[in-house]
Amino acid sequence: MWEIENPIRVFSYIYNYNPKRDFSLVALMLKTKFDSFPKEDIDAIVSDNQIKIRDVKIKNPNNPAEMIDAKLITLSW
Repeated sequence: MWEIENPIRVFSYIYNYNPKRDFSLVALMLKTKFDSFPKEDIDAIVSDNQIKIRDVKIKNPNNPAEMIDAKLITLSW
């Protein structure tokens, strides 16, 4: 039987969850998906000072030895 791990544990190598924060929103998506958004949407996300965007590399689910370009988008307070 397959066991599904919590994403906090699976992606702990790129994001460290802090339970002391009142609120945290984390979005992880392929860079190609992020780049496919309309320019107005990307500009709105990037211009918001509370949102942090980082370029990261994540393990390919089909081949964990291969890394894939992704965007890590976080908002917390």
